Amino acid sequence: MAIIKNAIIERLTRTADRLLPDSIVSNRDEYLRGYLLLALLLLNITACVLSAPIYYLMAETTPIAAATIIGCLSLYVYAYWLLTRKGLFLQSANITFATLLAVNLLATQLTGGFIQSPVPQLTLFTPVFAFVLFGMRLGLVWLLITVGLCLLSVLLATDGRFSVQLIPEQADRDALKVMFFFALIFMGTTALIFHELMYQNLQKKLEEERDSYVYQASHDMLTGLPNRFQFFEYFERSLALAKRRQNTLALGYIDLDGFKPVNDTYGHHAGDLILETIAQRLNGIIRSGDMIARFGGDEFALLIPQVDRMEAVEAVVKRVIETIAQPVDIDGEILRVTCSVGIALYPDSASDLDDLCKKADLALYSAKEQKNAYSFYQPVLKS
Repeated sequence: MAIIKNAIIERLTRTADRLLPDSIVSNRDEYLRGYLLLALLLLNITACVLSAPIYYLMAETTPIAAATIIGCLSLYVYAYWLLTRKGLFLQSANITFATLLAVNLLATQLTGGFIQSPVPQLTLFTPVFAFVLFGMRLGLVWLLITVGLCLLSVLLATDGRFSVQLIPEQADRDALKVMFFFALIFMGTTALIFHELMYQNLQKKLEEERDSYVYQASHDMLTGLPNRFQFFEYFERSLALAKRRQNTLALGYIDLDGFKPVNDTYGHHAGDLILETIAQRLNGIIRSGDMIARFGGDEFALLIPQVDRMEAVEAVVKRVIETIAQPVDIDGEILRVTCSVGIALYPDSASDLDDLCKKADLALYSAKEQKNAYSFYQPVLKS
């Protein structure tokens, strides 16, 4: 059932997105309301087209019916054009509601007036849809307009003025009342279902947008690696856990050797491709639970939150160095960069986050003196 519902939502969304202009689809305030108004217009246009043959068979009412249908259809099509081609939601909705209310009141007067006619219950559509599409303020405006015109119709019906009875048989009027009652339920339910489907779709889009913002805030957009913010968030949690469990933790600072000359010689595009390629390769070798992040430029960081043996740290670092040193093919040009890695250990090198970062930085300076190498922090590096 969920699969069918999602398929219906997706189909409706794709169809509506093709019909509505970008100015409405991209506007959060008008996105859902634009869909509802589009559905209402299509429903009314369809009703006008389907009702034409019925009225044509009623010879006595054909002239009035023809004029009413042509007028309504013209106004609905004009409102549809304003919505889908011009993106004028407010104008389109007001024309739609005015037409809907006018045709209902006209039909009321042509079928005996407000008291005898089976049509007045359909005037409920106007304020209901106005509240859904416009909200409280304009919804109340249309409610007052509807109530005022209905009261006028009641007064006219009481005096017997400005009304005719084109459906003389009481049985026919009773049948129409029943039909309109169920039509009211059907159209109201359809509007609520459509509103719920579109609301769910809007919520899905908002969640995707929120997830996108969260991803952008926590990842480097060029490489897709975690950024400095996410790295230190994970670092703090891992360090706190290591302190509780009395584990060893390793922090590594990675700096690319020879990246700047390549970037200057072949351009930033080539440099970006090298960084993307290196990031993809590093993601393929990193162990579960470990993290490699890009801090910016040619600076990366490595976190190994649980160290069992020193040899395991060396094995991970050597893999990183070998992976980065692999050649990269950029438009037929074989380019190569290497890296230097400085490593600090908790609790051997330092016991808090800031101190560990400083010790890893000192170790990196030592490694860069050799190039394409790694260095563990040693107390002698303080000098």
